[in-house]
Amino acid sequence: MPVFDNAVKTPLRVADPGSDKTLPSGGSLSYGTIASTGGLAGGSGVDGKLVHGDRFQTIDSNIVTFIGSNETYTVGGNEDFTVVGNTTETLIGTYTLMVINTTLMLFVGAVTEIFMTSKTETFVGQQDSNDATAHYENKLFDLENILLQQQNIGATQANIGVQMQIIGMLAQFVLGINFGVNTLGIQANGLHAKSDGLSAKVQGFLGKIFGVEGKAGGGEVRAAAGANALPDVRVLTPFG
Repeated sequence: MPVFDNAVKTPLRVADPGSDKTLPSGGSLSYGTIASTGGLAGGSGVDGKLVHGDRFQTIDSNIVTFIGSNETYTVGGNEDFTVVGNTTETLIGTYTLMVINTTLMLFVGAVTEIFMTSKTETFVGQQDSNDATAHYENKLFDLENILLQQQNIGATQANIGVQMQIIGMLAQFVLGINFGVNTLGIQANGLHAKSDGLSAKVQGFLGKIFGVEGKAGGGEVRAAAGANALPDVRVLTPFG
């Protein structure tokens, strides 16, 4: 069979070779402005690319990209990003991140965060924190404004050098046993009211300095240790 039989072995996009000057339809590509900044319909630039199918690219070595101006990256579906080595990001300007749906971050190794200036967090919903082990905080100054607080603590220990509390109203309900040991306790009350169903005190030494003391009660029983200690029974009248 002769090789050159004047037959087209590979079908051409343009059937008539004589009309090759007439290009087929470019679809989204505009032939009239292909040499201008609007060569690709819907975009602008000296380099335009339109891929209707899948695109696969393999680079065996390094790749360096320098963008002198802005970059816009839009992904219509999902995106998977895997880095086997280290990742370093340096941002000079403002960084804004908005996540519309749920966010999950998993850190297998240790995490270190350093904030050189202030940090502001706003939680519109509820915040839950679960610590499987210990939680340590070292703060130079701590300020909290809490409208309503509830704490459920199994056991607590506090080592405080100096503590000052300014409380408008304090209500405490101890369902079990409350022990307090003070080396030195000082209280200054503008108005102090106390109601006990049953109260017991054991004091080694008691000293009082007061201007005016008023008591009102039905009956009071006292017992003091001494050589001939007898119970001391008193009936108190108002300011008696």
